[in-house]
Amino acid sequence: MLGLKSPTKEQQSRVRDEPDRQRKATPSPNRSLISSKRVHLFGRHLSFNLEDNAMQLAAASRLGPWTKLMDVRKVYISSSLSPAKERQSFIVDTINDYVKEFGGGQPTISLTVQGPETASRVFLMPWLARKELDSAIQFEAKRQIPFPIDESEFDYRLIEKTVDGDHKQIKVSMLAATRRLISDTLLPFDQLGLKVAHVFHSQDIIGQLLPTLPGFHQDNTYTMINIQQRSTVISYYWGAQLVFFHISPVGSSLLGNHAVPTTFDYFTESLASEIQNSLDYYTGQFPTQLTNEILVYGDFSYADELIELLGDRSGFSFQRFPAEDLSFIKGKNRDFEGSLSVCLPVLASVVRNTRLPDLLPRERRLSRSLRRLDKISFFSLATLLVFLCGGWFVQAYQLHHARDRSAQLTRQLESVRSSPEFHVYNMLKQQIAVNQSYLERIKETPSYLGLNLKELSRLTPVQIRLYYLEYDASQPERNFSIFGIVSNSKIPPEIILAEYVETLRSSPFYDDVVVTRHAKQQVGKVLELDFQISARGII
Repeated sequence: MLGLKSPTKEQQSRVRDEPDRQRKATPSPNRSLISSKRVHLFGRHLSFNLEDNAMQLAAASRLGPWTKLMDVRKVYISSSLSPAKERQSFIVDTINDYVKEFGGGQPTISLTVQGPETASRVFLMPWLARKELDSAIQFEAKRQIPFPIDESEFDYRLIEKTVDGDHKQIKVSMLAATRRLISDTLLPFDQLGLKVAHVFHSQDIIGQLLPTLPGFHQDNTYTMINIQQRSTVISYYWGAQLVFFHISPVGSSLLGNHAVPTTFDYFTESLASEIQNSLDYYTGQFPTQLTNEILVYGDFSYADELIELLGDRSGFSFQRFPAEDLSFIKGKNRDFEGSLSVCLPVLASVVRNTRLPDLLPRERRLSRSLRRLDKISFFSLATLLVFLCGGWFVQAYQLHHARDRSAQLTRQLESVRSSPEFHVYNMLKQQIAVNQSYLERIKETPSYLGLNLKELSRLTPVQIRLYYLEYDASQPERNFSIFGIVSNSKIPPEIILAEYVETLRSSPFYDDVVVTRHAKQQVGKVLELDFQISARGII
């Protein structure tokens, strides 16, 4: 399994037995990773890596989170192409043919760069706002980058946040390359009129492949080595993050005729010494535990004899990078499986799904942003136009359908109007109107006295029996006289009569209601109250 070794039982026991008081006195800082922003890419993506004697090429089709790897290959540049023009012409033709074969319409092209004209730095900075952080990193770049700042391109990303009480820090990963190297790498693409979207650091982007290996863990440290013709690159990763890389002048050119045992032994001993020196420097600068396993990629990843001899001479375990075990490769792409571990930088570039430091010149990055803005604006306008056209067609269809429906209803109405049933309907409607007019004329208007009788019938309770009503129009003050008898065995008749008087006074038909006479007598077991009420009827 790749990564750090687990602590022994003795070490675990020592940690458990440590006094709580000591642990509380020196609390460890709280560290948390800052995840890189994920990106979803679309369309054809091509990646190129130019070396001294070869070219790495890869192509993939992207649809958001889905990636289809189309091709990965390495093309070697013959040493017979000695004039610079012939070599450059071969590179340009190879790129042009590859773009025609796999580029489709408008491919997104990315490049990877490496070598002594590149640099990687990891350092801590105080926690600042984004705008202030950009200014601080601009100042820090002058101290960290080993090239003149005005002759180099650099970019960064935040990888870790550390909180120690009130003290907050962030760990920054900065990558840089000379403008001369980037310009030389961009030259063949400029000659072909191809727009390059990104320039990534080879060692940095290779780290993005590590999370797709089985057994990957973010807290593990990984060591990778690439033996090239003129140099050897040794890289160290904390999880997927590039922490440090070392370029050794020991390259495969020292082998010459590898059939000579002394030359082969000298090469392996020199390389093992360089690996040990870089490991010593790394462990001195970064307090992390390293694994004894080193992953080999590049041309020598299939040199089993060399890998075995390096392991014997150095004491480390060398293993070819298991590119066939990558989660997006397993069971697929068997046609170019042998090229995967040889071309890791371009492979990682076409399958990346996170935002990484970009070494493309600033003016080109601005131009790329403007092109992206133009594309977004174009697609937004196109989408708006599609929606408007769609809405217009829908409204036109609905209007046409409504007109057809209206015409159909008009035809049906005319058909009904011309039918015998409609003629009978009109005759009946006229007859009903005549009858209603006649009923209105003969309808009797209720008399004033009739309305009063209805009101008395409604207001008089069951305990009161009215036996005489007198209306005298000559008496305008009290023109009504009401005669009745109150009869009840449970409630005194005076109370019932008083309530009846109040009820009449609240009626809109009567005013100035008074009891003018009352006489009480015993009739069997029931008390009866004979009364007379005078009131003015309101007309």
